[in-house]
Amino acid sequence: MMRNYWVDLFVYLICFAFALYGMSALDFKKFLKPSKSGQSWMLWLMCAMGLAYLAGNFLLAIKR
Repeated sequence: MMRNYWVDLFVYLICFAFALYGMSALDFKKFLKPSKSGQSWMLWLMCAMGLAYLAGNFLLAIKR
């Protein structure tokens, strides 16, 4: 039981790191208002989290 938790956590963290790396190629400043830098940073982070969650679920579903 606990081993599955650590494997899941490791997969999600790796996917989050890859999502952050991949999202760094996007220029969000072209799509958002220039005066909303804090909100655009939060949107960027939430998009990376969502992408990491989806990729992690996909990889874990293949494993099981």
